[in-house]
Amino acid sequence: SGGIAADDEGGPAPQAPLMPAETDEAEKTGKAAVLMRLLHHAHDAGDKVVIAAQFQRSLDLLQGAFQARGWGCVRLDGKTPTEKRQDLVDSFNRSGSEQFAFLLSTRAGGTGFNLPASNRMVLYDCDWNPAPDNQAMARVHRIGQTKPTFVHRFLLLNTVEENVQALSRRRRENANARGDVANASGGGARAFARILTCAELYLIMKG
Repeated sequence: SGGIAADDEGGPAPQAPLMPAETDEAEKTGKAAVLMRLLHHAHDAGDKVVIAAQFQRSLDLLQGAFQARGWGCVRLDGKTPTEKRQDLVDSFNRSGSEQFAFLLSTRAGGTGFNLPASNRMVLYDCDWNPAPDNQAMARVHRIGQTKPTFVHRFLLLNTVEENVQALSRRRRENANARGDVANASGGGARAFARILTCAELYLIMKG
């Protein structure tokens, strides 16, 4: 079965398949090729997967690859209406659901939904702000989870992604170091700044 999205009636509706070129493109990078091997293993083992990415293009390519293989998936991104999101979550979590994967945009925003049907989380794109990744990982670490849970973070070596990940790690460590102060002052939600400083931008762009 192909990918689904909520329709105007509040239930899931099939999406039109992507063009063949879209499905072929998904495996032209080393990262995607490794991901596909992981997904084949997870599918054969009966696991379910949440794949979090910040780029719409990444989700487009992965969705096409899933459709080409006949793997059921649901997708939630910034274009998904808020009132339809729980329908997608329920269709994935439902016992006996044929939805193998949940494609999640880390830019979709919103809180409160759980994905305990999945025991594997894939962080596909690096993000300089650790907050969206932390929130995505929390989706599967929820009450109702009955399997050992795995988080797979994908990173291309010798690319700008290494610098992005280094910045994310630095931000997380700094936030943890000042966590007691932030919580005491009610500023915990502001632990991660939403904009890059000039020094941080240099760290990302340097060779």
